[in-house]
Amino acid sequence: FTLFLPIGDWKTIYNFGATPIASGITAVFHAILLLLFWQDDRIGWFERPAFADTAAKNQYEALQQHLTLNPQDTNAQLQRIDILRQGRANNKAKYLLNQLIKQEPNAPRAYLQRAALKSQRGIPRTAADDVNKALQLGLSDPISLVFAHQLLGEYAMEHNDAQTAVTHYSQAIANAKTIENNARPARLYYQRSRAYRRAKQFDLAFQDIQQAIKLAEQANDQAATTHYRDELKIIENHAGRSFTTGSY
Repeated sequence: FTLFLPIGDWKTIYNFGATPIASGITAVFHAILLLLFWQDDRIGWFERPAFADTAAKNQYEALQQHLTLNPQDTNAQLQRIDILRQGRANNKAKYLLNQLIKQEPNAPRAYLQRAALKSQRGIPRTAADDVNKALQLGLSDPISLVFAHQLLGEYAMEHNDAQTAVTHYSQAIANAKTIENNARPARLYYQRSRAYRRAKQFDLAFQDIQQAIKLAEQANDQAATTHYRDELKIIENHAGRSFTTGSY
């Protein structure tokens, strides 16, 4: 209507000289609408998580029902937030997480989840601080510890601190070994291999990438296997020599 008709355009709506009262009421009404829209957008009112499959959707709906009856269940709240984060409903996840941290300021996994939300594109300093806060508060379950040290390893790599990255990836690998049916070790060995390569410790880099390739092959992950073999070529190129790789 504003573009094509001579009625309802902004000049008419906001003609304070001709209709000061109506224009003033309209301006206030529009300002309130914009404020409400902004607030609702910040808390994720318009967001809908992208579920990987029907099972994930059903899990989320079950969590919603459970939390309606048990709103103080911290673990269930964190599960819901994690599903929202993975489904890219980030504003809704942030809002619920901030509410949780207000209620449970000493919940270590809440700070780890906040670090994950901040780390969509790179690992900012505030995310690393949140991970360290989680560790200081006694983060203890192996899966969370793997993720925590993985994030700190990535942060160290982004700041060209390869030796610190090696330390964190080593801790992540040690915790991953305690988890049954864990699919993450291959990537962890790959990440530590990159850190060793950056530190010019090429023999150790080769050992880790060899292990990563082996684990990826055992998992029948062709894409990862190809990617890790490409990394092996990069290691050899940086080392200026070939390694005895056998079938690799």
